[in-house]
Amino acid sequence: MAAATARSRCCFAAAGFAPARQHDCAGLTVGERAECNPDRFSCRGNLCFVRKSPRADSVKASFALAIGTLCLSGCLGYHIGPVKPNYLRDVQTIAVPTFKNKTLLPRVEVLVSDTVIKQFQQDGTFRIAGNENADARLEGEIMRVDRTPARFVRGNVLATREFNLTLRLKYKLLGRSGQSLAGGEVSGSTSFFVGSDPTTDERQALPLAAEQLATNLVTQLSEGW
Repeated sequence: MAAATARSRCCFAAAGFAPARQHDCAGLTVGERAECNPDRFSCRGNLCFVRKSPRADSVKASFALAIGTLCLSGCLGYHIGPVKPNYLRDVQTIAVPTFKNKTLLPRVEVLVSDTVIKQFQQDGTFRIAGNENADARLEGEIMRVDRTPARFVRGNVLATREFNLTLRLKYKLLGRSGQSLAGGEVSGSTSFFVGSDPTTDERQALPLAAEQLATNLVTQLSEGW
């Protein structure tokens, strides 16, 4: 019985044979040796190799082909490059004059306008141009700058440690003849901690809120939402 127990070890595949367990064919009984048949096994010396299944290879090839086809069909719904909304299909260039400032915060309109221009340039869907040459003109009004307490000083509910800062802009995109192409409102928010100089802390936080506002605005125009 001990002689009939096959010695087994791992091996590398020979041509046409898969990695498998090797059996000492000389130590097998007649019935056990019959399992080393040419259709499935091959005995080389005293070692028995399992033959690769053509059907298994065919199944693997079919599976790989199906996966490749699925990936290709999934990519067919995507486009390379910017995809503008249909109502802005004729707009290639946009002019961005300095926005109007309806708040009491000085020069915030310059900050927001410049940030929006940079975001347009980074996005690449529309090019920036002057008023005379642009296909459309983006006009905007900074309506509000909101500051709301976010975190209070421990033990003193009257003292605020952190504020939320939100910029709100109303805009409209006008065509060459002055017709309205798009419009709406966008906002951008950030938070800042209050130190010994709250005014300076707020001024340092404004660019972050302006960046988020610009991102939201350009996304609405370039993607239509």
